[in-house]
Formats: sequence, structure tokens, C-alpha cells
Amino acid sequence: MNNIIDASALEKKQSFWKEQLSAFEQHYWLPNLFEFLKFDMDLGNYVLKNVNTSFNAEQFDDSAFDNEAQHAYELVNTAWSMWIKAVSHMNKMLEGCVVVPVNNATIVAIEKMVEQQVEASGITADVFRLDGEKILNAAVEAARGGKDGL
Repeated sequence: MNNIIDASALEKKQSFWKEQLSAFEQHYWLPNLFEFLKFDMDLGNYVLKNVNTSFNAEQFDDSAFDNEAQHAYELVNTAWSMWIKAVSHMNKMLEGCVVVPVNNATIVAIEKMVEQQVEASGITADVFRLDGEKILNAAVEAARGGKDGL
């Protein structure tokens, strides 16, 4: 049973990593470092590529290459880790939230909904002071943890 749970958790992580990889690599500020690395889906991070050389490695000092590759490994994996943490944090903050466009169509929809509720409640007074924009702004402010912090 543990293997099934572990496999399922790994599959979820791998799906998330696949989703994030292209965006991360597209936005990473030192893209040339990827020439030393490949992403390992089982580990969830970048690993050094196996560099096959056609010359005898004992005859050449490749410590400069090794140092640069190790530097790339450390920089990219640190950035990847931060990227994943930031995206995960952002996703957790949005749990339970609904993304609504802030535009006139949303404002009109809010006003119509309030008018329908007023009619359904039996109130006969005209709702001349109804302001969908203020309602939307209050909802946005509350979602951001603003002064009314619903």
C-alpha cells in the first residue's frame, strides 16, 4: 500500500515538475548553463549530463569543465528549488479562490445578481445606489487581506 501511495505522490510531483520545467527554463537568466545539465524526473532536479568525450580523459585536465559544470549544477538547482517553492506558495494562497476578471462585464453581472436578489426578497424600492464596481473592489480588497479582510 505504501508503494501505491508513494507512486501516486511521485506522479503528482512529476506532473507538477513537467508543468513548470518549460516556464522555468524559458525565464532562467543564464540559459547557457543548461548545456551541462538534464532534468531527472525521478529526483526532481537537474543532474549533470554524462559527457562522452572521444579523447582519453587522462591526457587532458578537464577540471575547469568540471568546476563550471558543478557551478551550473548548484546555480540551476538552487533557482529551480526557489521557483518550485514560489509557485507552490502562490498556488496554496489561491486555494479556495476564484479568478474573476476585473472588467465591465463582471461589474454588470454583479449588479444584475444584486438586483435579482433584491427582487426575490420582495423589496420594492428602486436600487438606484447599486454600484457593482464598489462591490467588486471590496471583494478584491478582502481577497488580498485588506482592511475588511473577510
